[in-house]
Amino acid sequence: MATSYYPINDETDEERVRTSVRLPASQQADIILVAELWNELDKAMGRKRPRKWLPASVIERLIAVGLDGFWAQIGGRPESQEGREAIMRRAVAQLRGPKPKK
Repeated sequence: MATSYYPINDETDEERVRTSVRLPASQQADIILVAELWNELDKAMGRKRPRKWLPASVIERLIAVGLDGFWAQIGGRPESQEGREAIMRRAVAQLRGPKPKK
């Protein structure tokens, strides 16, 4: 099942790593708006979270959803070096498309 943008019951306590992301101002404004919306959704649904939504937590969630979608699109996250190599071969073949007929 795909990861939901607005999380209802799939929060984790996984350790976090600090990173930095540069965004266009318009995307930053959208992320701030999403944080406000999700805080309002929590309030409307009576959802009590340990922390309110901040732009950083929205970005974290959007990255998680994007990665989930990416791995689903290519058939799953590889668990071994052989799996990584197979995914690379499939991805290159897909991007190249069918070989032209002579």
